[in-house]
Amino acid sequence: MRKGTRKLGFVGAIALIASPGNARDVPAQSAETVKAGPDALLSDFQNPPSSARPRVWWHWMNGNVTKDGIDKDLSWLKGAGVGGVQNFDGSLDTPAVVDQRLPYMSSIWQDAFRHAVARAKADKLEFTIASSSGWSETGGPWVRPEQAMKKMVWSETIVERGRIEQPLPMPPSVTGLFQNVPGGGTEPSSDHRPVLPSLYRDAAVVAYRIPAAEQEGAMAITASSAIDAAALDDGDLTDAVELPFEDKDNVWIEASFERPQTLRALQIALEPGARVGPLLPPWPIGHIEASDDGKSYRTIAALPPRGNIQQTIAFPSTTAKHFRLVLERRFGPVAIATFDRPQEPPASLKVMEFKFISGARVNRFEDKAGFSPASGLQDFATPDYAAAEVISPHDVVNVSDKLRPDGTLDWVAPKGRWRIVRFGWSLTGKMNNPASPEGTGLEVDKLNARHVSEYTKTYLSNYQRALGQEKLGEAGIAAMLNDSYEALSANWTDDILDQFQTRRGYDPHPWLPVLAGYVVTNSQKSDAFLWDFRRTLSDLIADAHYGTLTNAVHALGMIRYGESHEGSRAFVGDGMEVKKTADVPMGATWAGDHGPQSRYLPDILESASVAHLYGQNIVAAESFTAVMPAYAFPPEVLKSTADSMMANGVNRFVIHTSVHQPIDRAGPGIGLGPFGQWFTRKETWAAMARPWVEYLGRSGFLLQQGRFAGDIAYFYGEDDNITAAFNGRQPIIPSGFAFDFVNGDALRSLLSTKDGVLSAPSGAQYQILVIDPAVQQITVPVLRKIASFVAGGGALVGVAPKTSPTMVDNRDEFDGLVKSIWSSRSIYPTIELAAIAHGITPDVIFERNASQLAFVHRSAANEDIYFISNPGGEAIETKISFRVEGKAAELWRAEDGSAEPLSYQMADGRTMVPLSLQPHDAVFVVFKGQSNEASRIVAPMRDVSRIALATPWKIEFPAAFGNGARSITSKALNSWSVSNDPAIRYFSGTARYQNSFMLPFDWKRRATRWILELGSVKNLAEIRINGCIAGTVWKAPFSIDISKCARAGRNVLEVRVANLWPNRLIGDAQPGFSGRPAFATFNPYKADSPLLPSGLLGPVELIGKK
Repeated sequence: MRKGTRKLGFVGAIALIASPGNARDVPAQSAETVKAGPDALLSDFQNPPSSARPRVWWHWMNGNVTKDGIDKDLSWLKGAGVGGVQNFDGSLDTPAVVDQRLPYMSSIWQDAFRHAVARAKADKLEFTIASSSGWSETGGPWVRPEQAMKKMVWSETIVERGRIEQPLPMPPSVTGLFQNVPGGGTEPSSDHRPVLPSLYRDAAVVAYRIPAAEQEGAMAITASSAIDAAALDDGDLTDAVELPFEDKDNVWIEASFERPQTLRALQIALEPGARVGPLLPPWPIGHIEASDDGKSYRTIAALPPRGNIQQTIAFPSTTAKHFRLVLERRFGPVAIATFDRPQEPPASLKVMEFKFISGARVNRFEDKAGFSPASGLQDFATPDYAAAEVISPHDVVNVSDKLRPDGTLDWVAPKGRWRIVRFGWSLTGKMNNPASPEGTGLEVDKLNARHVSEYTKTYLSNYQRALGQEKLGEAGIAAMLNDSYEALSANWTDDILDQFQTRRGYDPHPWLPVLAGYVVTNSQKSDAFLWDFRRTLSDLIADAHYGTLTNAVHALGMIRYGESHEGSRAFVGDGMEVKKTADVPMGATWAGDHGPQSRYLPDILESASVAHLYGQNIVAAESFTAVMPAYAFPPEVLKSTADSMMANGVNRFVIHTSVHQPIDRAGPGIGLGPFGQWFTRKETWAAMARPWVEYLGRSGFLLQQGRFAGDIAYFYGEDDNITAAFNGRQPIIPSGFAFDFVNGDALRSLLSTKDGVLSAPSGAQYQILVIDPAVQQITVPVLRKIASFVAGGGALVGVAPKTSPTMVDNRDEFDGLVKSIWSSRSIYPTIELAAIAHGITPDVIFERNASQLAFVHRSAANEDIYFISNPGGEAIETKISFRVEGKAAELWRAEDGSAEPLSYQMADGRTMVPLSLQPHDAVFVVFKGQSNEASRIVAPMRDVSRIALATPWKIEFPAAFGNGARSITSKALNSWSVSNDPAIRYFSGTARYQNSFMLPFDWKRRATRWILELGSVKNLAEIRINGCIAGTVWKAPFSIDISKCARAGRNVLEVRVANLWPNRLIGDAQPGFSGRPAFATFNPYKADSPLLPSGLLGPVELIGKK
């Protein structure tokens, strides 16, 4: 338990502010080591080791690779302060711009790769390879069809009693994501579209007696326009009827009966909205209605917002003469806001299947069976049905051994009508993407450890041959990276039924009809079987895929970086569980032009929680990924995203992306299609990049120290992942408290309770356990650990679950555990009340005017390190109370490596510190050393002199893009974009400003520090005084201490200002432009695109402080 944790009540702590581990071993990642000694922390902060420095993604695009470009890329990256590269092979239809294209894994490609690894090793840059060509996921041309990703398929036959000796229809062998829907959702380069192979194998055959209640009467199908009704109930998902909207807001299809009919479900397959990458495409907004007279309709169910291409919508038994589906002329939202661009209202909708069903069906069985990675399925329980309406478990017969090799069933059916379901598997057809043509092939079956192992052996042997060494770790490849999963869904593998029985403990065969949507025994057990099936899929992808990859790279002396879902739900599985086997768990955050995109923060929190719980310590993140505006993300814009990432746990940035630049032609160069951030040696501000990189590295270094300090473990359930469950919402955590997510695995297998504290072997400790309000079901093994925590004195916040989601749990034990836990006095409705009752004060208490501040706390052996960020646009003067005592407070700034003492006051186990933060500022408050002083006052510096630079400026622009050099003199500081000279108006690059100022002979006595304030700068500036480099400024306030360079008398000032690429690209698009255009493989700018403000805009002042 941390010192001072229980010394002051919650209310008392708030009143105060108003008054004056055992980390697991990870293979070494750098030859650099952290220094020892009394000032080691400060020394390494100012010059961070490689372990703290950012990495970059280094995409080699479609064979456009040269050794000269490799050398120049790595030289620039090393000089910019980067700690490593993560190499990808990609395509995205990038044109050939080199004299000789290097095909992926050809001998000439291998020679260049060998050169790159040797150069990186010499420069002590960590070198990482991706897990496949392209960026997702694990696939290649050597993957055979039988090793590829699989889906379950089935066919149905109805028979009567007696001897059956007839061929059963073969389930679809079509390669695609569901039944006979063709295509694998693959988006290979347009110049390389491999033919998708097909393959089918039988898995099982079961028969069941059809319940008597399943009797459909003859129905008449009508619609809002003329249709071919026969095509809607033929089981063929490749043909469709079209419903035009014309001038209407909705369309409809109706089933009418002569007499009232009792129905229980609608099965509908329709063309969804546009798929965006791996995300589930949105469905049209729609609902199901019933009517007794065909005039007055009542709504009985709604369509889901997204999901599998076919949906079975089950509803309570409803009797009526008319049933219809109404579809609106708009789609639901895309799962990730980044890609949620408004879709044009469709002119029509295509419907492949439409069938109202009288029999009991599992609600959304397609999603529950893993055909899609849908989330929130606990909210779509199957309605209750009477026993006569569902399949009796005694009426399910496994007749797999009665199927002949030619597909003929030889079986004697007992009395009644029987439905025979022939189950098998075929391929999804997903290929790794966006790989170069030579690297493209089928994605490997991720539910099968043998197939993954064979894939990995072949893939890594390619690199072994390239480097001529088996141990890749010794040869210079330190790691392998799994990018975010984009291989779409798969719900079958060769031995899945055996795996199910081993992992779940019961035979799945009697329950197989549920996989095709039929209710066996009752609705609750059928949903529970599908939960167990999804749990098996989740276990297999974690173990057979990610676990196997980790074992493979460890055997070669490497480590694994691991992303998973990223911004939504990409596969059936838990993100924490797949990241726990990564040596470096990794998230991803996309940058917007106005700051971070909050929907990606759950992915960061997920990775951080894994690292804190399982002991990896390093929390990496694909950082600053962007889709627009192109080439317009200077460090000042990215900083708020970086600060937000750090406040949520990131301590190693992996910049997306630094595409390899094989040639020196002026311009942005080769890019990753429309995806940024564009961080290459071709950037306009490349020569000024190091201070920005140092900011990330210094911050990362401090945030890697000690262990994360959090009070709350937040349990989010066992049938969803964090990035889906918290896509659009955040856990409600009181100000000043920090938390980690915990999943079922952590509660079952990792955490233990002692003295009312949940503890992990890593050293992570939590005093409050919170159950998310959305959690309705909890398994018995997890309840046992919760019961142990509560019995041990822990504080629990949350409501009791309604049931267990699995078939294997004992209901009596479940009920007993729930009663035992929720009858305890340690159960609280809110975190605040739990904290008060247990004497847990907030780690940080902010004044009301500073409530928007964010923090993260790292607790080390001799220091407590707090990262404090101000995400708002207003400056803040405040006092902050920290749950620390006995240590002196210091202010450390990552932008310049400075450290200075802070005023503080200790009382009642806490330390109050006054703090001044600029807009979008971020600082570290470091408590270190033992202090015998209960308080300290550090006098703030004050302005004692102010000198405005009002003399004319000489501004020089170098020759570029066919324009000669320009030199102008101007008293006013204006944006280059308003110049009448096109060479200046459309200039992108670095211009030089010159001026001078006078300092009195006693300038050192008059002021301790002399600060040059540049006012507004677009976008970065390097300042030189008398030829001495004072430094580079890249964010507001654009100010720098020039004391080390100044002198009495006349001082010569030079400011080198770099803007961004868009203005030049816009200039190239102007009518009549005859210069040399900037080289860019991606250029979205037009002649009328708005120009960006550029240059030194001022006002410029010199301020003396004392």
